[in-house]
Amino acid sequence: MTEKYQPKYKWRPTSWPGDVDGDGRPLQDFTGFDGNQSFGRILVDQLTTSRMGTWKWNVAHIPWVRST
Repeated sequence: MTEKYQPKYKWRPTSWPGDVDGDGRPLQDFTGFDGNQSFGRILVDQLTTSRMGTWKWNVAHIPWVRST
C-alpha cells in the first residue's frame, strides 16, 4: 500500500501578494520552516549578472545545530 506524501517542511513566500520583479514576473522567494524554526531561504537571483535567473540558497542560523 502506498502512503500519502507528507511534506517534512513548510515553504512560505517572503513577498507580498502581487509583488513582481523588474520584468513584471511574480517574485520567486521562499523561506523554509521546520515547525516554528526558519532554516533557510531560496530565491531566484535577480541581481548577480553571471547567475541571473538561477536559484540561490541562504541558510539561516539553527540553534540546535552544533558548531565545530
